[in-house]
Amino acid sequence: MRGIKVEVPLQQQIKFLTGRLCFSVVCLLTILPANAEAQARKGLPASAALAPNGVLKDTAAHNASFLAQITPDGTLPTVVEEQENMEKITGGEREGNNLFHSFEEFSIPEGIEAIFENSLDVENIFTRITGESASTINGILKTQGSANFFLVNPNGIVFGENAQLDVGGSIIATTFAEGNGGNINLSTSELRLNNAGITSSTFGDGDGGLLNVNADLIEIAGSTATDRASIATTSFASGNVGNLTLNTTQLRVIDGASLSSSSFAFGDAGNLTINASESIEVSGRTNNSITSSNPQSIIRSAIQSATPQGRKALGLPEVPSGNGGNLVINTPLLNVSQEGIISVENQGTGDAGTLTIIADNLTLEEAGKITAATTSGTGGNINLSTQNLEIGAGSKITATAENNGDGGNININTSNLIAKKNSEVTANAFAGGGGNIDINAEGLFLFDSPDNIFSASSELGIDGEVNINTTIDFSSFEPISPEFLVAEEALQGSCFARRNSRQGSFVYGGAGGLPVSPSSAIDEESSLSSQLPEVQPNSQTSRSSDLGGEDNSAAAETVIYSAQTPQKWQVGEPIIEPTNLIKTADGRLLWVRKQMDDALSLICQ
Repeated sequence: MRGIKVEVPLQQQIKFLTGRLCFSVVCLLTILPANAEAQARKGLPASAALAPNGVLKDTAAHNASFLAQITPDGTLPTVVEEQENMEKITGGEREGNNLFHSFEEFSIPEGIEAIFENSLDVENIFTRITGESASTINGILKTQGSANFFLVNPNGIVFGENAQLDVGGSIIATTFAEGNGGNINLSTSELRLNNAGITSSTFGDGDGGLLNVNADLIEIAGSTATDRASIATTSFASGNVGNLTLNTTQLRVIDGASLSSSSFAFGDAGNLTINASESIEVSGRTNNSITSSNPQSIIRSAIQSATPQGRKALGLPEVPSGNGGNLVINTPLLNVSQEGIISVENQGTGDAGTLTIIADNLTLEEAGKITAATTSGTGGNINLSTQNLEIGAGSKITATAENNGDGGNININTSNLIAKKNSEVTANAFAGGGGNIDINAEGLFLFDSPDNIFSASSELGIDGEVNINTTIDFSSFEPISPEFLVAEEALQGSCFARRNSRQGSFVYGGAGGLPVSPSSAIDEESSLSSQLPEVQPNSQTSRSSDLGGEDNSAAAETVIYSAQTPQKWQVGEPIIEPTNLIKTADGRLLWVRKQMDDALSLICQ
């Protein structure tokens, strides 16, 4: 696998819509071997020079002199029918639901449309170029139905600014060749993938290149019966998977979509790093009712077993043998919900990688999961560092190992850990040793027994340990009593009841009454007057009729404040804010109007 490089102005947007991938921005998508500038020039006019970064220059002059070059190489029964501004491609060799074409050269200039006339039941179209020229796509490339399109040219592939890709499935463009792959760099303001994908793959001994995506918003959404929206780096041979890095403000992986770095053969999975300055959402299955697999939305670095069809088509092993990569997530807000998954796993013989999440707020709800799992090797470790961690009902954090592998370890450092009923934090194994669970939390709030939530066991091997260090431990909660506290009873016998010979009071006599609790609704019309209540200094509380007014139930009530102090405040006197801080004999700090030498009347005697 070689590299793909995308240069896009930040103010532009790339939108990958269902059934169409259209690059309509001022940019060039370049797929070139890292050291293949000379190779890429083959077949191009002298005026088409390459910039130091591998991007084709003088594309206008190049397109003007460039004729359609779609020529079969004769190894497969591929047929090209030339019409005005159109090239129809038929024939090829079919195996199952896969269709194969082979060309000596394959380029589409501006104003030309190349149409693959494939059957609608074809799932994958593999197009290889065996000549010595790079492929330049600056026109329209179209396929039928929802087939995925693979374009393979060891000499390089250039997508010009006028390229339009009208393809129902995903597009995988690769310069499959000897050696290590180049890098993919994609920069844009918004990247939306709806039932479409971006993939960097290696099919040989060379390692895959890096895939770097930089965008203010990245949204990967949806799946179909045969494919799912995705951003991925993959390996289908002995080469290792390239690392995948996303830098964004917001990331959404929803409706059965996938973000992954995976190996299906002998190579190791790559590392997946996500930096989101605002938030990450991983949620939901596909909302397509006809999809039989109904996959969950997932972010993972994994060694995966291919389907029987995939093993036959690509010659993949039944049991992969690489080691899993690491997954690192940095964001203020991470929400995993509606069966969404964040995972490191190994479905082969190797070990899983390490999953690290650094987030201010991490929420798992509606069966959201964070997992590290292996089939045979050692389970991966999970490291969580958060301010607030909430594990909702049915949600899980698990590090497990099947067969003889040891369970992974779970390390949680948080200010507050909330675990609701039917939630799980487990590090279990089958024949190997159970992993360890270490939790450091200032506040631990459990809505179920700790034994029902935390487990580090092994069915046949040695159990692990669960260690919890916390300052505030609420292992269970009881309902708050709805009864109000009677102040007189609570303070009876206290120094507060007798500390001063003269005491004040505050009484509100409104007909509507007070709300039952601070969160109760308030009927403003019946409970609160549209005018502020009158405040008068007096030694008693009465209705307005006691002061000489009429006793009218519709009239506003009068609130009387009685405050007997050594120097009684009178109506008209200014209200003076406290300006001095004093310390009483019993150690209390009080704000007062003026410095007081004797504060005995303010403290308990």
